[in-house]
Amino acid sequence: MNNQARQHLLQVINDYGIDVAKDLRRLESLLKDYTRGQYKREVFLCVQAAREGVIEALQNNKHLPYNVVAARLTKQLHEDYGLDLHAAKWAVGSWIVVLGLTNKFPPPKPPAIKTLAAPVNPSPVQVPPITPPATPPHKKTIIIQKLFANRYS
Repeated sequence: MNNQARQHLLQVINDYGIDVAKDLRRLESLLKDYTRGQYKREVFLCVQAAREGVIEALQNNKHLPYNVVAARLTKQLHEDYGLDLHAAKWAVGSWIVVLGLTNKFPPPKPPAIKTLAAPVNPSPVQVPPITPPATPPHKKTIIIQKLFANRYS
């Protein structure tokens, strides 16, 4: 996610006031104008978060730590609307900054890549050599051996 798109969201709200977010079409149009058609995903996420009540939830829960409310809203956007967890977190974080609940832009974290980790300091294991069990020769083997012995002797 791009922090430049967040900066444009902040500019829109500074120029037109927070009430512009109540008119979702206008918010989307202004964001598209300010971003000059770039950052389509980020514009969608900001508008979708506004549509789903993120702004109201953040404003109505100022008595709670914003990170607690943000975690709940991120989970809601992710589970209820199918947004990628990273994208949902970015959208909620953008509105937190715009509403003045924090003055810093949280750095975007790339999605975690799942890899298979090698065991840490594996201890060498002594495996005894495999020896076949001692079994008596089969009767067929004995008979064949006797036949060859008689034939070639």
